[in-house]
Amino acid sequence: MLDDTSDTLVGQKAFLDRLKSSCILTAQVSSIRHRVRGYERVLVATALFATLGITGFAAPSSGDDAHITVGPIGILGIPEETAQLVASLQDPEERTSGGIRVILGKLANQSVVLCQVGFGKVNAGMAAALLIQKFSPSAIIFTGNAGALNPNYIQGDVVLATDLAEYDFGQLTNGSFAPWQTRSPISRINNPLWFHPAPWLLSAALKSVPSVQLIRADTRPEVRDPKICEGAIVTGDTFVSDASKVQELRTNFNADGVEMEGAAVAQICSQYGIPLLVIRSITDRADGSSYTDYHNFVRIAAQNSSAFVVAILNQLQSQGSAKNPREVNHWLLAFELAFSEGSPYALEFGDLHTLSYEVNEQISAVVLQKIISISLDELAAAKIGFHIMPGARQHNPIVPSGQLEIATDEVRARATLDVIGYLAQQGLVIGSSKGSAGNRMGLEILGRNGDLLKDRARLSELWNAFLAAEPKLLTGFSGIHESDQAGILIIDTGGAWLTGHASDLSVKFPEIGSTLPVSLSGTLFFFSYIEAENDWTSRADGADYIDDLVWLGFKKVAQDIPRHKRAIEQTIRDAIAKFAPLLKGRSMGTLGVEPEPLFRRQEYPNPRE
Repeated sequence: MLDDTSDTLVGQKAFLDRLKSSCILTAQVSSIRHRVRGYERVLVATALFATLGITGFAAPSSGDDAHITVGPIGILGIPEETAQLVASLQDPEERTSGGIRVILGKLANQSVVLCQVGFGKVNAGMAAALLIQKFSPSAIIFTGNAGALNPNYIQGDVVLATDLAEYDFGQLTNGSFAPWQTRSPISRINNPLWFHPAPWLLSAALKSVPSVQLIRADTRPEVRDPKICEGAIVTGDTFVSDASKVQELRTNFNADGVEMEGAAVAQICSQYGIPLLVIRSITDRADGSSYTDYHNFVRIAAQNSSAFVVAILNQLQSQGSAKNPREVNHWLLAFELAFSEGSPYALEFGDLHTLSYEVNEQISAVVLQKIISISLDELAAAKIGFHIMPGARQHNPIVPSGQLEIATDEVRARATLDVIGYLAQQGLVIGSSKGSAGNRMGLEILGRNGDLLKDRARLSELWNAFLAAEPKLLTGFSGIHESDQAGILIIDTGGAWLTGHASDLSVKFPEIGSTLPVSLSGTLFFFSYIEAENDWTSRADGADYIDDLVWLGFKKVAQDIPRHKRAIEQTIRDAIAKFAPLLKGRSMGTLGVEPEPLFRRQEYPNPRE
């Protein structure tokens, strides 16, 4: 049944409209459960971020130059760091909006809206939100300066931020700091820990590098010329001028630079679905001399970053105009039949993972087909295909994983997750869509010959070899088919991978496979990511899923789906009686620990709201 989305609350309408065309934007060493508004969060130790989350596939990438800008480019920066850009504007028109100086004009024949911001995350975030709401930029470039954490950087170098994270948002316990993910109030989905630039915007920046002439900040002959580097930037509300803090940030985050605004702007842009590129010119080493060095080198550093901005605008202009990015309308939803702890199904039917893979697969196929049929009927989403393929979480056994491909918009895809999660009594269900833009990274590992998924013993051996090589980075995988090849997709559901390390994995894992021997190829992709969840230990009625359906505007669906529970329960009983007649529910004496769900969230707790 098709629900009437006119029930959408007024405060959510902007999100629901935007969600159809934008990419709404964790990791693990030890898990400390933390309850927030009925959700079960996993607190992750800081150590992960010294090394380095999404599943699925859908519409193929359309290439770097498919996302060519139309409309104005937003430019953000501190006044003294954008003075040269302001002076270079053609046909400037100055305005004041919300107390913030905004100048419209042209740079490199590109229409721009330049917004000057104050220091710190709050000021930068406020300016970014105002710029987006008032001027609807097609993309934003945030230019400015930073302190060096990477010992190879020198004053005058320009860093093109491939990764951005806040280093001071989290929990401090007994002297140990654990970063948290932020949570979008627009989508009600957790943001990634690391934000990344849109691939098409990053590509334009890289193409413009050869045309940029940087000014030397240090003229001593033994010092090399400045250069443009790709690197990870961390953001906090502190001007870092301390060598011990430099070492801490370098060790805990593997970051290359530190500043006070970038990740805050990245969060705002991610939540509004606006592509962002952050450029930082190095003024100091963020040590005891950084305050003096900043003031000595800020003008030269600003000239260098400004020159890079103009070069990028020239590159974007040379690419011409094109249509807006295609709306995401092809989703892969991933889930399994592994009843979550605290759910009524777990009590009655026990642990299906105690069964053989083949028997579990037979039961899952029958039950999940029934659930999918109800879900698609309720949401009027078009099914492209449904498959059950192997998947695993960490060192747990390989189990059957359901994967549903549907053609629909993001709102309806999320609502479909809610219905599936409710009827299957899952803790977390996820969806993804592959493309040239997205809010998570995923690594596809494909077998070059043979069917990698048929030999589960070999697949298990391969997965354990990956875990041994990168135990902190891999939360789980799902089986995939691409053309005539089969393989696995490793997910980054929490957005905790650094771009450089993720790229290395696409080479490293095939090398590991060759030692088994398995012939593999690895490719890194970006995905749009959605999720739905319910904490069954505290909300055994599945109310989180119901609430989300109402919030998304599907009130009638939320009212209808509880009546389907009896039919699903009977389907489970019949399937167990047919394929596993000796399996007994816990209420009849089955012992053991509830298995973790395949796609369980790996993330930081959020502060109480």
